[in-house]
Amino acid sequence: MSHFIKEYIKQIQSKFDTWGATEHTYRITLETLLLGLSSQITVTNEHERIVGVWMPDFTIKSKQDNTIPLGRIEAKDLHISLDEKKNEDQLKRYKDAFDNFIYTNYLTFIFYRNGKRIEIVQLWERTKSWIERKTDNLFDNNIIKLENLLREFLSFQGLTITSPEKLAKAMAQKAQLIKFAIESIFEQWDSSNLELQYEAFKSLLVHDLTKAQFADMYSQTVAYGLFSARLYDPTLPTFSLEES
Repeated sequence: MSHFIKEYIKQIQSKFDTWGATEHTYRITLETLLLGLSSQITVTNEHERIVGVWMPDFTIKSKQDNTIPLGRIEAKDLHISLDEKKNEDQLKRYKDAFDNFIYTNYLTFIFYRNGKRIEIVQLWERTKSWIERKTDNLFDNNIIKLENLLREFLSFQGLTITSPEKLAKAMAQKAQLIKFAIESIFEQWDSSNLELQYEAFKSLLVHDLTKAQFADMYSQTVAYGLFSARLYDPTLPTFSLEES
């Protein structure tokens, strides 16, 4: 049995036994596992940020180049079934937007690559009490399989832009995420600044503009505006959002 996965199982079980654990309780355990499997990465937990409403819980980056994420992970609570319909829209957005993505409830790990599911690994059988100490609920054969897949996930080499088609796809992915972020702000957060811009767009450009249409227009403007700024920046190594 893998030392790293064995310790991960032990810690998950320990936290579960408190009967007060939530989804966030287990995050440090997963983060510790990832850092144990690779010393060349950084792991950022997104849940404290407002954009956590539309971004996956974990962002994995290389220590050598921390500008481009290696992968993303969305983690649900132990009792959440990964097949539940209520998560379908969120899952589709994430697997379509990120080339290297894991969807997990800490017991089961689903790996996606370029929008397609490539593997699913289950550590425990999901029972009414979620986890039991019975050894027959632990799938020993999947432990090494999970470690190998996680190591592969953490060493992922991102998409190399070699054609206009690949560039268009990558930018469309980012624009879709920005669009969903804007829609989420309208629905769940203080959107006074966006409301003012939305009303100005309606007044000056399109009188019957809906908020969904505005989000689509706005996201494309941001995505392609940043691309243009990056393309024509004379100091490429120091390009930043503030500089653009």
